[in-house]
Formats: sequence, C-alpha cells, structure tokens
Amino acid sequence: MPDPVSLPEDVLMQMLMDRLLADQTDASSPFEVIDGVNLFVAPRASASTAGRLLCAARTYGSKLFFHSTGLGRDCRDPELSLWRLLSDLRRQLDFHDPVPVDLAGMREALPNWLARAAAGGGIAIVIQDAQDLSRDGLTADFEWLPGWLPPGIAVLISAPPGPAAEQFRDRASAVFSCSAGDADRDWELSEDLLQSATARQWLELLWISRAGLKIDDLEALTEAQPVDLDPQAPGLLYGERRLALATSRSRGAGSAITAGARNCICGWPSISESRTGPNHWSWLAGTGPRPGALIVSKKP
Repeated sequence: MPDPVSLPEDVLMQMLMDRLLADQTDASSPFEVIDGVNLFVAPRASASTAGRLLCAARTYGSKLFFHSTGLGRDCRDPELSLWRLLSDLRRQLDFHDPVPVDLAGMREALPNWLARAAAGGGIAIVIQDAQDLSRDGLTADFEWLPGWLPPGIAVLISAPPGPAAEQFRDRASAVFSCSAGDADRDWELSEDLLQSATARQWLELLWISRAGLKIDDLEALTEAQPVDLDPQAPGLLYGERRLALATSRSRGAGSAITAGARNCICGWPSISESRTGPNHWSWLAGTGPRPGALIVSKKP
C-alpha cells in the first residue's frame, strides 16, 4: 500500500528540521532524555528550544518525529498532528496498515503502533509548544497520547513557564528548564526585509500560504523581479526554490503587514498551489466562503 499523501505541514516541518539540524555543529545535548514524557519548560516560539529538542531527540535514538505548533494555524490541530505522527511511523517503520481516517480510529491505533515502534528500535516524538495543540484554542489536548508508553518511546514536549507547562507536569517522567537562546535573534525577520517593497508583497503571500510557495510562483503572483535571498536569511525557511516563514514570531511579523493583502485577495486566509495540467499552474484559496476558488493562474 502506498504511503499516505504528504501534507503541506510535512513540507514545513522538514524545512524547519533541515535548517535547525544544519545549525547544530555539536550533536551532544546537555539533556538526558528518558523513556516516557520529557517536559522542556522553555520560552514560546523559540528556535533555540526547537534546536535543543531535536538535539536531545537525536541522542535518544536514530528515529524521530517532529511537530511544531507555531508554523501555522493548522499545525495546532490535534487531529492533524496525530495523522502526521501515524503517517510518519508508517513511513519510517514500514508498517503496512493504512492510517485510520477518523480521530477515534487514530487514537485506537496509536498504542499498538507505538508498541511496534518500540519493538523496532524506538522513536523520539518531539512536539514544540505543545500547549497550543488544542481543539478549543484554550486548553491543550493531550488525550491522544496513551497513558502508558512502552520502553523505547520518548515524547519530548516544550511549553512556556507557568500554567501552560504545569498542565503537563503530572504526565512528565523528566522535567528540564531552558532559557532563551541568543540564536533566536537569527530567526526574526530583519527590518531590511520588512521595509523592502518586493519582500513585503512576498511576506503577505507567505503569511496566508500553508507551506510557503515556490520562488517562481511568488514572482508570478507579484509580477516582481527576483529577490536575492540568503538561504540562511533570518526568519525564513528556504530550500529547493521554496520559501516559507520560519516560526510563529516571523509569522507574527508577517501578519502585521497583511491587512491590505487579506482584502485584496478576497478575504481568504490561506493559499495553496496546485498543478492542473502539464503546463498550467494555479493558486487556490484553501478556506473561506468559497473554499478552493481559483484566484489566479498562469501558463508559463
């Protein structure tokens, strides 16, 4: 059976992981992760925290799953994150079972899949800013995680100090404290970028996209001249000619300049790309009063 279709969020997570792991010059970690839930009390939307989580996960084992709730609105959906986890387990561990299509089925399947993952060598599950994984937007949804985890399964979650972190403490087998890192400044959009007329147009489109956009598509949508971007530009994810906003902080900076864009693009809050023919691309509004409505197209 073929692997489940990759989601736009899968693209974002991989881009963020590639960027973070490329910045890790030292593979060692000061945090000794153990089986069960490991709580990292850390600043919210911190690239330094994400890097520490990944580094700690790599010292635990060779397999890991990463999910950051700050990369977009849909990333905070517990059902989507659970779908991503099961799909990733299936890919990494060569499971032949199909991923259940409904939330109840996924929750029922997860304990068995985790037990099989543990028997297959184990895996570290990393969730950054787990307090934002919520169905109602108020309280964290942690019900999807089984009450008992087999040896060989480590769940690394981060949450900011205070009530957000305290709601996870009872489930935690280990608790670590992390301070803000100097590297976080390298993940904020620069003033030069925010003041660039062309870049501002691109940021508007990136803010309402689900998984960033190809550079060629950004140029077509804005009819702008190419922008010379450093692959390590602060606040951005860049890879294979695709550009995305790196963290919720950069998304916040992007949202501050998009009030006009939301009106000029008919009020739709997300854009995704699709290929509708061998030489025809279109960009679709993903949600709103008429989901999937065609807003612009181009024949190269």
